[in-house]
Amino acid sequence: MKRRLILFCIICVIGNFLNVFVCRASSMAKSIEKIDFVRVENIKDCQEDFELQNIYITSSKSAYAEFTIPQDGFVKIVTKANTIRQYAEGVTTYLGASTILYRNKNFIQPVGKEVMAGPDQVSETEAVALEKGTYYIQFKISDAVEELGIYGMLQTAVLYQDCSSNESESISTLHKRNQITLDKALSGFISDISPVDYYEFTVSRRTPVKIGYWTNQEGTTQIELFDTSNNKIADGSFTGGMEWFEVEKYVEKGTYYFKISSTARGKSEVRVMKQKYDLTLSYKKPIIYVNTKTEYKEIRYLKGNFYTTDVAATAWDNGTVLGKGKNSFAVNKAGYYTVRITDYTGKMFQTAIYVSDVDNVKPKAPVVSYCKAGQYYVKGKAEAGATVYLKINNSSHLYSAKASSKGVYKVKINYYLFKGDVIQVYAVDKAGNKGRTCKVIIK
Repeated sequence: MKRRLILFCIICVIGNFLNVFVCRASSMAKSIEKIDFVRVENIKDCQEDFELQNIYITSSKSAYAEFTIPQDGFVKIVTKANTIRQYAEGVTTYLGASTILYRNKNFIQPVGKEVMAGPDQVSETEAVALEKGTYYIQFKISDAVEELGIYGMLQTAVLYQDCSSNESESISTLHKRNQITLDKALSGFISDISPVDYYEFTVSRRTPVKIGYWTNQEGTTQIELFDTSNNKIADGSFTGGMEWFEVEKYVEKGTYYFKISSTARGKSEVRVMKQKYDLTLSYKKPIIYVNTKTEYKEIRYLKGNFYTTDVAATAWDNGTVLGKGKNSFAVNKAGYYTVRITDYTGKMFQTAIYVSDVDNVKPKAPVVSYCKAGQYYVKGKAEAGATVYLKINNSSHLYSAKASSKGVYKVKINYYLFKGDVIQVYAVDKAGNKGRTCKVIIK
């Protein structure tokens, strides 16, 4: 019997606790009223007539509402604190109300600034850019001593200007990026909730690309381009609005993404464009020809296949620079050759070519048929088209002449030969192969 009595007491205590908890939870539950938005053409200079919706206040320091917008756009909340009053100790006090916009039902993530309307006054929140979805408003009664005795009404309207976009991800992230097709415009949207957008694109071959961005709002915008390893390979920033801004980069075949951060809220246009640089390479054994109509400041080349991300790498310091007006060079080794052009604006771009059929056979030593003391030249025969080099008495100074199509050469020197002088003659063919040296003593 005693045990039953103890058990009964425990059940009563638990029951009372649950009753108090449920009552408190019930009193804390928010009554959220649904309101409709008013569509306007220009939210910053609204000329349309619109009606205010009534929100009734009964013994509470706050009232709550929710609304849903079907597309991305700008939102402004108009609030009038009409007849909110508190009666306490025989005194009636007229109260104002502040408006706070939230992005979720928990009312813990405000968007924009809290705006106050005094008794019988009207307030407007600043226009904020929001993605499509449902949002929540708290109307907080000001100067209320306690919740009891508060009653009356406020009026409100949600003004909405449509700024629809065709982004695949309304709120994009690093791992949830908008897909963009080359050379096709995409309407974007930068919101107050998510002031950063991510876009991803793929190129099927090595190509220069240009990322274009336009916004109809003033602000500072930064574009950062990354490769698949999250390495930043290009960036740029600008301040302003209503103008086209571009970031350009030569990229390899593959997938890339870029990040747009902006203080300019609202609609934007994004486009990734393939660029056509006027640079191609062709090969006719043993010469690589650089084909371009670009007015260039410099052409240089390296042996090997260099990625476009290496366009300014220190390896290019060791590249071979072609002489002014020259747009070809000879090769005698199979493999890749990369050519880089620098134009007069300082912009650099490059491309590569692979050659397999090369001339790597060394030419024979030239034949000296005429060399005589007291003469100013040496004659003979060598491989047709080869360049014949001559030095006297092992001097570092070289004289040269090109062999004709029949292989005949004549090397002129700037003083006459003496008896006993030793001349050394060798040939370098069109491919750059150096042949053996022929040595002759002047008699």
